[in-house]
Amino acid sequence: MVPSLILSVISIFVLLLLSPGINTIKNDTYIFVASNVVFFNTFIYFFKLRKFFKNWLRPDVLFVIGFLIVHFQIPYQSIFGIEPVKGNYIWVNPLVVNYATEVSGVTLLLWYIGNYIFYLNPSKFKQPATVSRLYHIKTGWLFNISIISSLILFCITVGSSFWSGSHAGVYNWGPGATYSFLVFRSLLTLAVIYMFLNNRGRFVSLNSAVNVFYRNKVLFFLIIFYCLLFLFIGDRGPVLQLGLVFFGCYTLFNVNLSFSRLVVIVVSAAFLLTVIGLGRTSDANLKEGNVFTRGFEKLSNTDETLLPTEELASSVRILYRALNVVPNEHPYLNGLTIGANLIDLIPFSSRLVDIPPIYQSSTSFFTIYEKGEDFEFGDGSEIIADLYINFGIEIAYVVFLLFGYFVAWLTFNAKINRSHVVIIVYLGFIALSLYLNRSNFLFPVKYILYLIIFDRLFSKKIYYNE
Repeated sequence: MVPSLILSVISIFVLLLLSPGINTIKNDTYIFVASNVVFFNTFIYFFKLRKFFKNWLRPDVLFVIGFLIVHFQIPYQSIFGIEPVKGNYIWVNPLVVNYATEVSGVTLLLWYIGNYIFYLNPSKFKQPATVSRLYHIKTGWLFNISIISSLILFCITVGSSFWSGSHAGVYNWGPGATYSFLVFRSLLTLAVIYMFLNNRGRFVSLNSAVNVFYRNKVLFFLIIFYCLLFLFIGDRGPVLQLGLVFFGCYTLFNVNLSFSRLVVIVVSAAFLLTVIGLGRTSDANLKEGNVFTRGFEKLSNTDETLLPTEELASSVRILYRALNVVPNEHPYLNGLTIGANLIDLIPFSSRLVDIPPIYQSSTSFFTIYEKGEDFEFGDGSEIIADLYINFGIEIAYVVFLLFGYFVAWLTFNAKINRSHVVIIVYLGFIALSLYLNRSNFLFPVKYILYLIIFDRLFSKKIYYNE
């Protein structure tokens, strides 16, 4: 790993030395060079880690793919004259694009360095893995009642606009629906994890998989209902996250997923999610057909070139906005929205702490600063921008270095040492690793915390010898 680490360090110096500066005219040559330096380091990173892991469906892989799409797709393709569909919406201030590319490149390279540092110690690979005794998970009637009750409570409290098929994300929901959905999603995720954990190695054929699903009929129908419910309104996130948990469990407890199969899954999923995205609407009056038929119709009738990753890539606008606004128009937040995210880990705690709406999250900051408090939908956030507006770019760099080390530690220990809590954290993180790049940095914490708490409350390990 030492040569790879040195390469990343040299690459950071190259990006910094060639940088045109903070407020400069968009420089296609610099964007081309900086992007290709990052792409080459990415190739080296994947090439090196293939020696440790045969499985390609890992949180680090998904995170890097999402990072490259969000931070490099639009500026890189613009070099070749391929502009984003909503150009004015994306190019908030073209004078910050060079600096945003530099920041993105240095951030990812520091993340790679953090990964490499973890793997520098060869002794951990020479020692036998500290695998606990094999076990399966037993849940009782309280777990089953809780998952059904939270689903019913969500359906009751979510509101009529959701059931009408109007897509506006969580802005359709009140706090009751938000927390009941969090509970239901957490318990459903645990149920999927337990199903795979209790049936290690039994998903190697279609017949064995069907037998497992047959023995878990209630869970199977809950999964189907959950997916259809959110696909009906065009909300792809919950379905995508559950799907990543499913495939994450499959690769962790059964067989590895090759790179070629990962590519096929990613391309197929990207196409399907694009169709759903085109077919969704927040206007309840535009409901002819379903989300799939509307999506296919729009896709076939449009004259624009639509890349499946266009919407994900458009989140780079938030980084452009952050660099444009802070600290020139608004001072650094000094951790205010980060603190609000931590407070929000406690249910309904936001009502007990008087935080202005604009500072309740970085998503609120970017949305309200741009649109005011009377808005129909949020603008979202972005992982680097979330750290930048709070602490500045230097602290963001340090956080990403530590973050890279943590992801390496998590991936290694989930695959090699198989600690139960680490597996829960690993699968919870893999569900959100792709989406994390277009959200705030602490976005996975609440979900993973609930997984750990509910796992401790409702599950019991039954050890056995094999």
